[in-house]
Amino acid sequence: MHRTHTDRQLGFTLGETLAALAVTGIGLSLAVPGLQSLTRSNGQAAAVNQLVTTMHLARSEAIMRNRPVSVCASASGTGCDSHDWSDGWIAFVDEDGNQQRAPAEALVEQAPAPGLSLASVQFASAFGFAADGRTSGPRREVASGEFAFCAAGATTAGRVVILRASGLPTLADRGRDGAPLGCPGRTED
Repeated sequence: MHRTHTDRQLGFTLGETLAALAVTGIGLSLAVPGLQSLTRSNGQAAAVNQLVTTMHLARSEAIMRNRPVSVCASASGTGCDSHDWSDGWIAFVDEDGNQQRAPAEALVEQAPAPGLSLASVQFASAFGFAADGRTSGPRREVASGEFAFCAAGATTAGRVVILRASGLPTLADRGRDGAPLGCPGRTED
């Protein structure tokens, strides 16, 4: 049996290639927004977890050391030099109870900027834990408050950390009164 050799080229035609690219483009246009949302959600979860971890650690240190421990907004990671929680924060043994870190006061933890908007009306730039683990506000009174985590462009907080007067944080989608929390610099529609 004798075979004949044909000059047949293998591959795709221009029409087939364009059709495959169009299908790929449509698939990517559907997948990319979902991936962006997932990335944003993961970033927010990491920031929430970091703040809650700091709260638990600071409360534990206050009880263990029988001394006040404060948490304040910090851009430098060494002092209470910011009024914006979005810059990051530190926890420290607050020997004088003024919620401002002095150089001699022991640093317990430093957290970098979370990469999203974070604000608290009740604890504008600092809060603390007394030796009994209860939360104290800026005038050393027993206090509770909320932290709103907002993604870029959001008008309401995606996640809320409620810090109760008992010193225990809880995670919620809304504020203590059940209403959605507005994001800093934004008004609710």
